[in-house]
Order: sequence, then C-alpha cells, then structure tokens
Amino acid sequence: MPVLALIGLAMLGLPRVILHDLHIIDSAHPLSWILSLGPVAVWVAVAVARKVPHPFLTVLTIGVIFGVMLASTHQMLWGYLYADHPEFLSNDGIAGVVPRLAVIPGGLFAGAALGAVGGLITWGIQAALRRNPGLRLDRDADSNPIDGYPGRQQRLAASLSCRSCETSQANRA
Repeated sequence: MPVLALIGLAMLGLPRVILHDLHIIDSAHPLSWILSLGPVAVWVAVAVARKVPHPFLTVLTIGVIFGVMLASTHQMLWGYLYADHPEFLSNDGIAGVVPRLAVIPGGLFAGAALGAVGGLITWGIQAALRRNPGLRLDRDADSNPIDGYPGRQQRLAASLSCRSCETSQANRA
C-alpha cells in the first residue's frame, strides 16, 4: 500500500483527538467511541479489500503512524488540553517538560495497540477468506456462489429441472 494511503488512513483518527483535546466531546460520549473505533474499522476494510500481502504489518504501520499523529496533536493542543491544570502549562524547567514528555509514549502505544488489534482482525479475515472460497468478497454480479465446488453445480441444475419445463420448451421449438 502506498505511503500516502497509509498516512491518509491514519489521519482518519485525528478528528476524535482534536475534538477531545479541545474539550468539545468527552471520552464517554458515544460520538467519541464512533470516532475512535470507526477509523480502525476503515483500516481493516481497506486492507481486506486491497488484499494486502502482510495484513498485520500494514494495519500495525497505520496504527503507529496514527500514534505519532496522536502524540503530535496532543503537543500542539497542549494549552487547550490542560487549560484546567495550570501546573502542566508551566514552562519552568523540568515541571513543564516532564508531563509533555510523558504523553508521547502513551500516544505511540495507543496508536500501536489500535494498529495491532486491527492488524490481527485483518489477518484473521484474510485467513478465513483464503480457507473458505465461498466467503470471497470480490465476486461480481455474474459469479456463481457454487463455482469452485466440483459437481455441486451439476447436482443443483439437475435438482432444479422439471419435466413440465422441458416439455414446454420442446413444444415451443
């Protein structure tokens, strides 16, 4: 998958981060859950649809990129994020640096964890699709759901045929 696609997919998670840091939505709000889990669902759907060769690694990479964006966004919106906690807004020595540095690993871990879970789900879906050709998602409208199963198509056609249909077709000819 192209790097720009990975970055674009990772950016789908930013609206929730921005809205949360600006105190527009709360973590417990249903919209926050949708904006948190929705991007991961899109990551999985795109990776499955594109049949990426390394699903876990691809979605994990998207998650890590998102983690970098998450940590960066927290740093950029620090003043809004901690407006109610002036002790975190101090620029005096170590008291102002430690909280900012502590947020970075948390953001990176959160992104990597989302990517890992999404990657495992993607890997599982792709494995299931490989093992069960009847579950394929890329069928066109003309494809037959029993193709690939020798003999089933003929048995189905035989079971659906009726003598009166054959007789009416012979009369029309």
